[in-house]
Amino acid sequence: MTVETGTLMKSKLARDPSPVADLEARSNLADANSDFAFDLYQHLRQQQDGNLFFSPYSISAALAMLYAAARGATEAQMTRTLHYAVGQTALHATFNALDRRLNSPERRWDGGVDPAGARLLVASALWAQRGYAFRPEFLDVLGRNYGAGVQLADYRDDAGREQARLAINAWVSSATERKIPQLVGPGGLSALTRMVLANAIYFQGSWSDPFDDDSPRAPFYKLDGSQVAARLMYRHTHTDYARTPECEVVGLPYRGHRLAFILLLPPAEQFAAFEQSLTAQKLKRIVLALRNSDVKLHLPRFIFDTSMSLAAALAALGMPLAFDAAQADFSGASARGDLFLSDVIHKAFVAVDEKGTEAAAATGLLSSSAALRYEPPPPIVVRADHPFIFLIRDGETDSLLFLGRVLDPGESAVAVDRI
Repeated sequence: MTVETGTLMKSKLARDPSPVADLEARSNLADANSDFAFDLYQHLRQQQDGNLFFSPYSISAALAMLYAAARGATEAQMTRTLHYAVGQTALHATFNALDRRLNSPERRWDGGVDPAGARLLVASALWAQRGYAFRPEFLDVLGRNYGAGVQLADYRDDAGREQARLAINAWVSSATERKIPQLVGPGGLSALTRMVLANAIYFQGSWSDPFDDDSPRAPFYKLDGSQVAARLMYRHTHTDYARTPECEVVGLPYRGHRLAFILLLPPAEQFAAFEQSLTAQKLKRIVLALRNSDVKLHLPRFIFDTSMSLAAALAALGMPLAFDAAQADFSGASARGDLFLSDVIHKAFVAVDEKGTEAAAATGLLSSSAALRYEPPPPIVVRADHPFIFLIRDGETDSLLFLGRVLDPGESAVAVDRI
């Protein structure tokens, strides 16, 4: 049974609080999402100059909702593109389990909520043309596994499109605590629009060990040899570190130690080759190589607020039928047979700076004892003053949440106010 309230049509079924998804299922889905993440990264890095930032998990979760409607060749293309290896029922239950864990608050050792722990909010929604007769079973999948419904809009006239645009932007602004006030710009929708899949993600984390408050200006060396001014943060602590033949790797946990920022720093002259070779399997090997080490880290502040249409990228990666008005098969959502995906809009925000660490304890520092007659090795110095790749990862579920590169932090990151 379904219900329509205002502009929302959804199932009356409540979201399943205890979805059936064992460890193997969650691990396989995390691997599939990571494979898709790097497929998408490899495509976007060639299409976009400069800095790059997106949330592969948010995109995967939103596309999973659409996948519930796909049938026939459209479903087959999405299955291959998204690296799914299980059927519809198991897939959506596993996404429900992952999403519930990722959106849950950090817990203290005694089981209480840590108010200063990392916060991750992921939200997705489908906006479809009003008047479609949606199948109850499709709405049940969305309600049972994603706690979502289909937002109804009228794209056929100017007033309806503008009303839809404002509604989408209001939803995104609320979902991201006003960090992303506008997802769809003026003229972003057309009379041919029939369905828009929007996703938003918001992250705020406190470093487990803080950086020093005073971050001096220092040169950042770009790939073309030129320099820009940046604020290089500094901290000296024990943290995860590895050196591979291709890059240095630093793992910086956020408070709670479930989520971590991973820095991949190849030599400047090897950046292009390293970036091109990066895959989910290589990342997994790199993460396994991390060991607790004494590290002096210099890392630039940076802020990314990015917006992109992913329709062309997703079509190029193997699912063009979803965007084809004549051939798309989303009959799992509606029997009318004329529903297709007009666009996938993605916007993400992240700020990396010294803030958000005022309540963090300086844990994990090891000191030597003279009685042990042990001389510790000198600290490892890592200076991220040239282009690097970074990601934010959930260690408990192995979910890759954010992925990007910094080619130019610039002076735009000197002043940050995100708390």
